Amino acid sequence: MQKYRIFIFLLTFIVLPPKPCVAKSFTWDQYAKVSFYGAVRGALALPLEHPLDCIKTNMQALPNNHSALAVTKNIYRSNGLMGFYRGYIPNTLRVVIKQIYRWPMMLFIPLGLESLEVFKRSEMNKLVSAIIIANFECFIITPLERIKVWLMTHYKSKRGLLYFFTKNRKGLGLQLMAGLRPVYVKQMVSWITFLVADDFFRGSARKHFETDGPLDFWILFIISILVGIINTLFIMPFDCVKTQQQKNTTSGRTRLFKAMQDLYRKYGISGLYNGWKVRLFHYVVHASLTITILERLEVALR
Repeated sequence: MQKYRIFIFLLTFIVLPPKPCVAKSFTWDQYAKVSFYGAVRGALALPLEHPLDCIKTNMQALPNNHSALAVTKNIYRSNGLMGFYRGYIPNTLRVVIKQIYRWPMMLFIPLGLESLEVFKRSEMNKLVSAIIIANFECFIITPLERIKVWLMTHYKSKRGLLYFFTKNRKGLGLQLMAGLRPVYVKQMVSWITFLVADDFFRGSARKHFETDGPLDFWILFIISILVGIINTLFIMPFDCVKTQQQKNTTSGRTRLFKAMQDLYRKYGISGLYNGWKVRLFHYVVHASLTITILERLEVALR
């Protein structure tokens, strides 16, 4: 119950910010442009990112299989190239929706918080922004994540979403929200590590090169690798548990840390980090595009 009170408070903070928070006035035109850039970026990168996500998810669904090559071959033998794009439509919907609200929130929440003295420090600003975004989005993306994971891990079956909805028609709402707890923690950890680490490395690079303008692509690419390593290290255990809870047609409720303990007892530390190499590569591809666009938009809006 306490978690939902925090969520409602943070959502109210976004929709009705206190007057002192507004240091700059942003127009709806700016919000629309940033959302559009985010949606286009997500849609254009997805044809490359989705197969990587598919391989990683299937490795997590089978914790004793540590070979990305073996999983890739299995998917290809079953359905050819189309096997790597199972769940593409719900994933496209998930990505586009995420990018539409993420980009304005990533840019305008930190800029809006800057006028409060307590948020003058960049680290505190990014930390609070990360918590707000994570609380806001976990309830939006969990159902789409659930459908995506189920479709990806059932690549050998010809049954589609109609079968899933039919089997779960009595408790569809609960089944769509399966894995909410690991998604919640994962998003919280992911946003904090991404925004705080990204801000730290980009700030350090600006000081080193003595520039206030956009950083060069290769500097940003190196930063994306560093941020990706940190992010992957912290979120993989929660991501593995999420996949385990979302892969079955009908999913029961399991406590988050009990599920982590069960994975660890059965498969050791590798059970919590299976697919980390694919995840890291996927993250670098994702972050190199995101950080580059974010860098230029932040400089332009300041």
